[in-house]
Amino acid sequence: MQLPCDPHNQSFFPRLTPLWAAACAALCLPFAAGEAVSAAFVALACLLAALPAPPLCPPARPDRWFFFVASAIRTLWPHRVLGTSQAVHLPGVFVCNHSLCYGPIAAWLFLPFAHRPWVLGALLRAETAAVQLEKGCFARIPLPGGLRRWLLGLWAPLLSRGLRAANPIAVYRAADKRVLTLLEESVDALCAGENLLIFPEDPKKVPLGRYPSRGIGELYGGFLHLARLYRARTGRELTFYPTYACRARRTLRIGRGMRMDPALPFRQEKERMRRELRENILHLARREEPDGVPPSEPDAPEP
Repeated sequence: MQLPCDPHNQSFFPRLTPLWAAACAALCLPFAAGEAVSAAFVALACLLAALPAPPLCPPARPDRWFFFVASAIRTLWPHRVLGTSQAVHLPGVFVCNHSLCYGPIAAWLFLPFAHRPWVLGALLRAETAAVQLEKGCFARIPLPGGLRRWLLGLWAPLLSRGLRAANPIAVYRAADKRVLTLLEESVDALCAGENLLIFPEDPKKVPLGRYPSRGIGELYGGFLHLARLYRARTGRELTFYPTYACRARRTLRIGRGMRMDPALPFRQEKERMRRELRENILHLARREEPDGVPPSEPDAPEP
């Protein structure tokens, strides 16, 4: 029996089996601590990586072990979720910052509404996940080449299996024909009552080609086609919620929902929404970051 897709469900964890909730906890701890991977963590990761991968939609049978693991994650890495009362029109799309690797982990674990995350398709396969990790999170960790390769070989299968357990929607770049499948699957999920969690920053438009550690970079605009497709399918407007994950304060803040105006030309509205969503996320960042947010240049219009 599968869990019903209730967009107002206040617990995301029942979507995972206890084992894979433990895997998620293991994935998060090194980033939460901001330290090198410990020997104990490596041993746990080896054990979990050797176990069979779960199906995309594992059967939900919450038991005492499940509640223990969920409580352990929240206890070891507590966060405050602010602004939940803003989410009045669900299902919707929660648009969140990356802040390196922190944003996706914190939002995925603590967003208090059942959701399906957009995940880069390359991260769902161990072979390609290793390449993405080396360019992303592992690029900032000073390690010898041999140890780096060993850790990548360990983490990549664990990460891809853990992500598949979250029932993600695979994301592909605009040049990939599978991007059409991404939009269709996303609208299907919305029509089934599921929320989406997305991280549409464009790292190529920030210094060094990396996501900023505070605030948010410029956004891709392609995800806004969801509003037009959802309207065509249901006759209703889709709501986008600016969301900010702050590592310094360990908070996840949800802003007021935004909608596109169907009476205006889509291209014009798409550019307005892309710009204003980023501005609203930056506004949330300024409220949360104790040291403020580095100044950023105004968005350049998308071609």
